[in-house]
Amino acid sequence: MDFELIILFAFVEIVMDESASDALKELRVDALTKVQRSLNHYHHLGYIRELTSAIAEKKCQMIKEATSRTEMQKFLKPRCPHYDGSKFVEDPYIVPEEELICWSYASLRFPLNSIGAARFQEVFKRVFPNGTGNVLRDNEADHE
Repeated sequence: MDFELIILFAFVEIVMDESASDALKELRVDALTKVQRSLNHYHHLGYIRELTSAIAEKKCQMIKEATSRTEMQKFLKPRCPHYDGSKFVEDPYIVPEEELICWSYASLRFPLNSIGAARFQEVFKRVFPNGTGNVLRDNEADHE
């Protein structure tokens, strides 16, 4: 399913949730709007819908479960994994597909060192376990 539909269904679920306060609904709708903007940006940069849809599914689920602004900020602005000298330490709120987009974007801007390239490969294998895939669209018809 395309990320737009995933976001739309999440909007409907949030608005129709009778157990949530109006303030919580507003917080969730605001978070969904931010996620939608990010996904539109990724799409316009040329990233495939498989990645943007996976991000939408995971972030929408997080938004629907979140109960505070602080909690929402953790996954709306996750920290990049940091290298501790021997391995990368991940933020539990980062979505692997979004990290993959970040590594892809970084690799297009400048050459990755061996540690960064290894992390890019590790995340790629996690997202595409069968080893095939392309993070960028290569078909102009997909650019709408």
